[in-house]
Amino acid sequence: MSFPLSFVDILMKIKFPICFALLALLSCTNGERKLEVEQWGELKPVVMMGQDQGRIALKEIQGRPNAYGLGALEGLAGEIIVLDGSVWHAQADSNGLVTNDHVDAGLQAALLVVANVPDWQSRTWAEPLAWGELEDKIGRAVHASDLNTKDPVPFLIEGEFSDLSLHVINGACPYRQEEGAPEPYRFASRNTVGTLFGFYYEGEPGILTHHGQRLHLHAFLPGDEPMVGHVDSVSLSSGCNLSLP
Repeated sequence: MSFPLSFVDILMKIKFPICFALLALLSCTNGERKLEVEQWGELKPVVMMGQDQGRIALKEIQGRPNAYGLGALEGLAGEIIVLDGSVWHAQADSNGLVTNDHVDAGLQAALLVVANVPDWQSRTWAEPLAWGELEDKIGRAVHASDLNTKDPVPFLIEGEFSDLSLHVINGACPYRQEEGAPEPYRFASRNTVGTLFGFYYEGEPGILTHHGQRLHLHAFLPGDEPMVGHVDSVSLSSGCNLSLP
């Protein structure tokens, strides 16, 4: 007695590449796109609990196409931003701040989160935007997209920042407020043009974001003396562009 072929039997008779493509399509039932995001280290253990050993050499990320990310150097010695495979890092020294994209073989990150984003979709915010509005504004844009909000969602903001405050860690997290701990390098400016890269994350605090926050955001300011830092607050001038994957 013969029995009708099952759906799986039919798929197995199709050439393998087509079979796998069909199975992938069938598995995408919720309409959400998952992004490729890699993370080395978690925020709370690294910056609050002293687990700031190197976890990945920045040479492994330098030059990687479509790589965008942020993080902190080994020993909390500085800040990192990755823009399309260019790894910029900033470190404070006795002369102030040193920022460059030269990556020595031994330079490592204690915390690094990198997303692979081949394409971005941009929209322009016509109105200015204050720091207190930014998190909700980005959250609404993310939820309106077809991105999986259970995972970190990378974003870019480009344009002029009417007010910007950032810091560069210098051996200790500035939020720990330990007596005798080295102070971070701090920078504030008005009407500055640059790029912000960050992650919007609704997951557990301490992995990628501090408690009560949904954004982790770094800045890159170009120029003869470029600057990189962790954003403490920023207000956007009109006409800034928000880009999502």
